[in-house]
Amino acid sequence: MRVTLVSLGALVLLWMPLWNRYPLVFSDTGTYLFSAWQLFVPVDRPIGYGLFIRAASLAPSVWAIVFAQALGTSALLFRNAELLLPQTSGVEFFAFGLTVLTALLTNVSMFVGWVMPDVFASWVFLGAVWFWLARARHEKIVAALFVTFAFLVHNSHLWIALGALGIVSIFLVWRAKERRAVVRNSALVFALILFGIGLNVGINAWLGKGFSPGRGGSTFFVNRLHETGILRVTLARYCETETWTLCAARETLNAHEGELGWFLWNENSPLAQTDWETAAAEHGAIARRALECCLAEFLNISARSSWELFWLIEREHDLLPQPASSDAARAVRELYPREWAMFQASGQQHGAPPPGYVFAASPLVRELVWLGAALILFLVAWLRRDARWLAVWFALFVFLGVNALVTGSLSGVFARYQARVFWLVTFFVLTYAVNWFLTRRVMAANGNIFNFP
Repeated sequence: MRVTLVSLGALVLLWMPLWNRYPLVFSDTGTYLFSAWQLFVPVDRPIGYGLFIRAASLAPSVWAIVFAQALGTSALLFRNAELLLPQTSGVEFFAFGLTVLTALLTNVSMFVGWVMPDVFASWVFLGAVWFWLARARHEKIVAALFVTFAFLVHNSHLWIALGALGIVSIFLVWRAKERRAVVRNSALVFALILFGIGLNVGINAWLGKGFSPGRGGSTFFVNRLHETGILRVTLARYCETETWTLCAARETLNAHEGELGWFLWNENSPLAQTDWETAAAEHGAIARRALECCLAEFLNISARSSWELFWLIEREHDLLPQPASSDAARAVRELYPREWAMFQASGQQHGAPPPGYVFAASPLVRELVWLGAALILFLVAWLRRDARWLAVWFALFVFLGVNALVTGSLSGVFARYQARVFWLVTFFVLTYAVNWFLTRRVMAANGNIFNFP
């Protein structure tokens, strides 16, 4: 029965691509599809998501990729709900209902049905909660596999997990009565993070790309410095003594300062005149010098960007039609030729992507309502000394904050980075509500009608 319910939950989670009549794509989708089938490490991202695509493609269809994402997300939601709800008869149906409600009340379907690694950010948190709450060894192993795979698909996930784990562990050690268990679980999750780093290094080395956990990090950082104006200050200060190639392009760089992504993707950028691997050492040196001279300014800009990103959950322009010359369109045409007509006929390609939510509402109102409810329930858990739910709420708030801090500081303010995890708030608020209802029902069945939670 559980397998059936998880599978049905996966189908519900796919309502957006089904509405669209084809999985949702993005400009980066092509790189991931080509890396999967040509087995190369992209210069600007890990190959982990490409390996996931390859493993998921038992059937030669893009639909197989998003169904695998939906199945994994459904399993994580289902098991999180089961572990947090009272162990009563029919709990699996309540867990399924929570998956359905989450699909209908949030934009999780966009990330599940998108050929992008964004949904895996939520796998980090859901997998960690499952790992922490599970008692059986085989369950911990399964949860660990989910978390580890999530570490492999995006450079930010390891840093988000590391930052969140440190803060949450300190809080739990301070609050817990059984500190030994907290320390043991924290050490195990930390070991998972180290394993993820080591696995990334091993994969890159195996594919001949050196002993490094990620690629393109320094170049992305220089792009961020260019967007914020710190690159101009750094070059002005050090170009008299350094022989950086970017020094010769200062005038062009200054003319396009503040333009998002110009340094990375514009054909007139100095980066377009070389390649990422050749420029990596120079960009690393520039990044170090920038932090030496302008750390306070960078921290100030990062704090403001992270705060802005924390409150930004609208999807912006992520579901625009992809031109026939784009990598995404070319990948579908070359790698999945039987689906080319379906791709062209999709709502996204006709400028009519599916709505982000089943029920329309102002993004800010939606965020305030769900965050407000979560904060109230956090206070309830604190007052009632409910250690399990107190830990879940605190960890979720920290995870949201660290996600905004890491992505806002290093990548900039793009709504999808926060939207990819904010929907978790809705899921856990709904789970707490069902937990309250079931606990009342169990207590009433036991004759305790005077001490309802």
